[in-house]
Amino acid sequence: MGVQFSLPVAVSGASCLLAAYVAVSLSGFFRLSRWGQHRLFVLIAIAGSAFCGIDSLVTLELPVLLHQITGRLHILSAGLYVALWLRYCASELGPLRHQRGIERVPVAAALLCALPGVSMTGRIRAQPMPWLGVTFHTTELTLFGGALLVSLALALGLVALRYLRGALDRKPYALVHLIALSIVFVCGLNDALSAAGVLHTPHLTDAGMSLCICVVGVALTQRWSVDIRALDELSASLERKVEARTGQLENARAALNRADRLTAVGRLAGGMAHEINNPGAALIANVEYLLDGIRKGEAPSDLKEALEESLVAARRITSTVRQLLLVGRAATADSGDATFNLAFVVRQAVLVVERQHGKRVEIVRRIPEDIIGRGRGLLLEQILIHLISNAVQSVPTEDPDGQVRVEAECDDGVLVLRVVDNGVGMDDTICERLFEPFFTTRPAGQGAGLGLAVSLGLLKALGGEVRVESHPGKGTTMTLVLDASVGGGAKNPRAA
Repeated sequence: MGVQFSLPVAVSGASCLLAAYVAVSLSGFFRLSRWGQHRLFVLIAIAGSAFCGIDSLVTLELPVLLHQITGRLHILSAGLYVALWLRYCASELGPLRHQRGIERVPVAAALLCALPGVSMTGRIRAQPMPWLGVTFHTTELTLFGGALLVSLALALGLVALRYLRGALDRKPYALVHLIALSIVFVCGLNDALSAAGVLHTPHLTDAGMSLCICVVGVALTQRWSVDIRALDELSASLERKVEARTGQLENARAALNRADRLTAVGRLAGGMAHEINNPGAALIANVEYLLDGIRKGEAPSDLKEALEESLVAARRITSTVRQLLLVGRAATADSGDATFNLAFVVRQAVLVVERQHGKRVEIVRRIPEDIIGRGRGLLLEQILIHLISNAVQSVPTEDPDGQVRVEAECDDGVLVLRVVDNGVGMDDTICERLFEPFFTTRPAGQGAGLGLAVSLGLLKALGGEVRVESHPGKGTTMTLVLDASVGGGAKNPRAA
């Protein structure tokens, strides 16, 4: 067996390495679903590299058996190459009718050509090329084998025709693929005529395959580059749109906040007008009535009743203003280092409520004696008076089992204080407006709607928060969360 270096061997080897390089360069696209056609072309490049590598052996002086094996591998790699081109073309230009069946034709043809005695005679035909100093050794084919090779050429021609139509329709990169396939087709035709003795030229299919693979590889790389630039531009455009949309949302939110504040101010103004104008009108009417009597030189017979009504109206106005001032002052008040005993504060609040509403509803206290809260106890006492009073009033008068529970627990410096009742409860709409100034569900004249608003302001002064849980017919739970500790004692139980 003689092995010598020659130009055809160098060309075939270089073509094999070049095709393999393209396959390795594009192999990174296997993990990217967007560029699926790149992955198919990697397989085409691998099949082409195998063909070129096998073709480098046809000029060597090898045993007949090895040349026969080389010929079969040659045809198998060519069949795989053509089948992959059919699949690649379908991914680019769309599948044909019976696409799967068409793809099986070159593979079946290659397998039949590889069967001993079916498409190959078993003889090796020598084609000397004196001007190159080499001899090509090819396996003789039967008439059936020649027909099978023609079917491979026709299948590749079908791919070329599809790209020709794509080029005429101005499909992107269709012309590049047509040129690349035309190179392979011309080189394959040269090898077929050379094997038939019509031409005395060296084998060019390997060079044509590697050139085709390089041309398409460059086109795919350019397409990838264009897609990446388009994605970058799209990303930048989306960023600009998101930024603009974010600005619009911020402006809308600011406008909504302004509208909410104006609505709150409107409700506050409306509530104040109602709570101050009504008793104010009564007060003015009584004063005018008394002045009119004085001008006539006689005191009205109902002088005492008029003065008493005027006093009640004046006190109502004063109470409303005081509660409004209390909300504002509490929000900015500094409690310093004051502390209070929670059990004492709760006990005092319950006593006040019982004096106001009697003992129609049972008020149960479950407060540990050793919980010390931080802040001014009088503020929490006022909060509890409002909450417990509301809880008592939420229990229907005909309910003999009405109950209000005041419970507390302290864990890791956090005080959780609950006021629980089994009254009529509230729906979500009422819960959302519960702490708005002048919002009340009671009949006119029975409440100003400032109690819970004042309570919220006092609670913020204590650094706490409130949570409301209520369902119609199932009662209400008001939960206060504050800072506290267990043990010790307060210098002043109420820490006013």
